[in-house]
Amino acid sequence: MIEIGRLEERDLGTIVAVGGDAEHGMQSFWRALLEEPANAGLVLVARESSGVAGYVRLKWRSQHRPFAEAGIPEIADLRVAPRMLRRGVATALIARCERLAREKGHGTIGIGVGLYGDYGPAQRLYFKLGYGPDGTGATCRAVAVTPGKMVRVDDDLVLWLSRDLSKPQAAAV
Repeated sequence: MIEIGRLEERDLGTIVAVGGDAEHGMQSFWRALLEEPANAGLVLVARESSGVAGYVRLKWRSQHRPFAEAGIPEIADLRVAPRMLRRGVATALIARCERLAREKGHGTIGIGVGLYGDYGPAQRLYFKLGYGPDGTGATCRAVAVTPGKMVRVDDDLVLWLSRDLSKPQAAAV
């Protein structure tokens, strides 16, 4: 049974392992998010009996300029523990973010996804849940990629997607 709630002090010891991040320096990052004002965003944690199953950050002000200008909140930093993949954790975290955005009066929500193969499962999931390209194209380090320009294909190369929250979430298969 998965329980989703806000990031708590008790999560700090295990959340680093979920993201695969090196522990050095990450405790202070998570502590800062724990203390972040609610109007900036929040971190949701999926917990199950053996600990943290996944987490996601909901940012009320996106780093993607078109989202920020339109007041579209951003789902960011979505991670699921390897032992919990393909068990509905990501879908549940996204659904909670969508519900919170609707409750705050937002009609649209956005998410960015990487463009290389490691992001394939995320790309498929987001499309199954009703997310589609927002029409602004890819960005690299938050700057629009322009034709003819060389960019490195890494985690900073992102395609931005959005979803109309007035429509029901599609079922992930």
